[in-house]
Amino acid sequence: MQITAISTNQIRTLVPVKGWDSVEAALNAYNNGDINDSREAERQLSADLGKTDDGIGAALICLNGATAPDQKSDFITQMMKQAKSSIAEHDKWSGSYDYDGLNTAFFKTSVDIVRLDKQEDVYGISLQAAYVGKQPEVNLATFYAVERGIKQCSIDIEVEPTSADGFTFDFEVILGKLDDVLDTSHITGETIAAVMMAGDGWDTPIFTLPATDGYQITLQTGLVGNRMDRVGGKIVDRWSADGSCLLGNLLRDTTRADKNARKNPTLQITITKAGASHSGHTGVIWKTKEQEEIIALSNKIAAVLR
Repeated sequence: MQITAISTNQIRTLVPVKGWDSVEAALNAYNNGDINDSREAERQLSADLGKTDDGIGAALICLNGATAPDQKSDFITQMMKQAKSSIAEHDKWSGSYDYDGLNTAFFKTSVDIVRLDKQEDVYGISLQAAYVGKQPEVNLATFYAVERGIKQCSIDIEVEPTSADGFTFDFEVILGKLDDVLDTSHITGETIAAVMMAGDGWDTPIFTLPATDGYQITLQTGLVGNRMDRVGGKIVDRWSADGSCLLGNLLRDTTRADKNARKNPTLQITITKAGASHSGHTGVIWKTKEQEEIIALSNKIAAVLR
């Protein structure tokens, strides 16, 4: 097995702010247009509707221009009232606005407010809008000159295909490289290969590596073909294990016109805070020192794999 490339990535979410009043101030700043592209979803929809002949787009644009946002919006005041009781009971609140958010920056936008640290009175704000995704959240973080929280760090391991439509992952090679960082000497590649072949074959297999410094670390397949495939009306298992090796098929590269084009296979190592859930906002790292620590661990693992 030849490793051809190693890359690192961070999944970031939530803009951290200190104090409940700061949450309200941030959302009002967003609604007032202080944040770049805060009304991009509304602008995009107006442009799309304006292309039709029914005049709805023009009417929407006129309506938008007729109502200027207040410095402190009643819309935000009501949002904060709803959020406060939920935060008190569940440490989180979520709201999603469609046409009930028209003429605000929250048109077709989902909002999450999460209490990140009760003792330090720190909250996290997540914004996601139609057409532009998480860009409103990115822009809010830029406005306040803060880093968004880290949900997960990952290391992608790309290897050379073993055939035109096949990969081989030798986990003994991976374990040998990781031992200096994660103390994997007590784990065998055969054990990992067996875990990868367990289950019904429809879910992504995950192996838990030794934890370190309050972080949980897992290994899973990345860009590879589906294990279970339908051939001639029958379900066929395309993967197999041979000692410490996992063998399987490649993932089709849909970005290329050639139907036989395949992506290079990858494995992925993920690092999250101990106890963090795979979904939601549990375990988001917002403190600068802790962010530096998890990034350093990610870089250290990437370095030994190169």
